Amino acid sequence: MPVLESAVATTSLLESEESSEEAALLAASAAGNVATCYAPMHNWAYPLHGGGVNTEALRQAIRDDFRHMSKYFKYVRTYYSQHFGIEVAPIAAEFGIKLYLGVFMTNEGWWRNEVDAAVNAVRKYPETVEVLFVGNENLANHEVRAGDILAKVSDLKKALGSDAGRVKFGTVQRISEYLDNRFNDQTYALADQLDVLGVNIYPFFTNSYDRSQPANLLDIMWNQMAERFPLSKMRLTETGFATDGGHNPVAPKVRPNLDDAIGYYKGLVSWSPRGAESLPKFWFMAFDRRSDDNSMGIELEKHFGFFTTDRSSKASDFPQNGVAPPPSSCKFEAGIDYVGNDIGSAASEKPESCCAICKQRAGCRAFSWNNYNSGTCWLKSGKSATTSNEAVTSAVVV
Repeated sequence: MPVLESAVATTSLLESEESSEEAALLAASAAGNVATCYAPMHNWAYPLHGGGVNTEALRQAIRDDFRHMSKYFKYVRTYYSQHFGIEVAPIAAEFGIKLYLGVFMTNEGWWRNEVDAAVNAVRKYPETVEVLFVGNENLANHEVRAGDILAKVSDLKKALGSDAGRVKFGTVQRISEYLDNRFNDQTYALADQLDVLGVNIYPFFTNSYDRSQPANLLDIMWNQMAERFPLSKMRLTETGFATDGGHNPVAPKVRPNLDDAIGYYKGLVSWSPRGAESLPKFWFMAFDRRSDDNSMGIELEKHFGFFTTDRSSKASDFPQNGVAPPPSSCKFEAGIDYVGNDIGSAASEKPESCCAICKQRAGCRAFSWNNYNSGTCWLKSGKSATTSNEAVTSAVVV
């Protein structure tokens, strides 16, 4: 999430593998591979100020958010793997969204809840979860050290066991720390031990931002980082531009407004980051913060969303539709089991969700669903022999 202090360091610094993501992203090329960041705190069902939680109301709100995001994005980055026991991955899978899944870093007891949800996500939804992120902008102010992040990653890998090889591991930090020589021992240790280095870059918080060249500073900072770290590991995990909120105290020349936010977004769509041309570029954020959310201490921080808190659009083509119309559909056969041709499985509470899961899986042309382990899609390369089974629903992707 944007932190105002990042711009101070960034301004001073400016002045002195073949991926499994590629196939899915090609379908979204018209929208420049732009993805979005997500947290559910904008919903009124979220107990932002403490108190009890209506779990089912919050679950439905999160489902409604993902349903809305699925109209525009193939990829979503989260900061938590679960919220009050509501796991994110099953909901993302239901709507065909791939995840860069955050596993929130804490020393409190609920760290185990984050780990358990992440483990379930990797094991049950391997086609949904591509990266697990531990740590978000927490090298700043020496809040944690690289060793702390790597210890949590090690704990997560231990919990996954042999399944750890099914997913990438990374962290997300500000461009400021990546470029600051005082953090070299920390950032190089992370680069050495992790698969992915997420970087948050905000030209919005830099006075030298030029609205006539909206992607120029972004490109400069990306390339500065690329001089230090492997391009194959770099991902743009946050960027954005406030659409409202008054004075920008860090970069007074950069005014929060919708027109310039749209201009920056269009620059992001057109921008092709060196070494990561086919990878998602994450906009912070999907939804504005609630009016009573003063956690960031400044009004403009409430207005980084593509959409308002109630999921309303702020302007047409903001964002553009980055999801290609589905080229196929599923023809369901209740009470029929497809025999053989198995290529894998994925958890799903209902057979309808298997359709999107199968479409994302390379080589999947059909599936059978039953209630094994609370619901499982048995993915198949095609339909062959069939048998009758009232407990099974099958379908061919056509």
